[in-house]
Amino acid sequence: TRCETERAIDIAHIVPYYGNASDHVQNALPLRTDIHRLFDSGLIQVEFDEVNKLYLSKVLAGAFPDYAEFAYVAIAVPENIDSRPSKKALEIKNRLSKSLWESSNVMNSSDQ
Repeated sequence: TRCETERAIDIAHIVPYYGNASDHVQNALPLRTDIHRLFDSGLIQVEFDEVNKLYLSKVLAGAFPDYAEFAYVAIAVPENIDSRPSKKALEIKNRLSKSLWESSNVMNSSDQ
């Protein structure tokens, strides 16, 4: 999220914390504190495919237009594959917030 102020960065659990087993580098994303809270609430999703992108729900973009700039933002990932966020963990997290992302509530590529 283009933030270089370390004190403004949190480490977000992708799959919610459930004990020591969930404290793993592949279950973590460094996010700005406000983005972390929105990610935890399901209003922001992250997907890794050919291009790593951050997605915003229409609910968020409509209610808080100052966050619209983060839609479709590419996310830098570590070169070391073992240090990258887990695609499986992201899929689980995105399924947990699926109700917020029904087709009428999603900002997708056809909306650009």
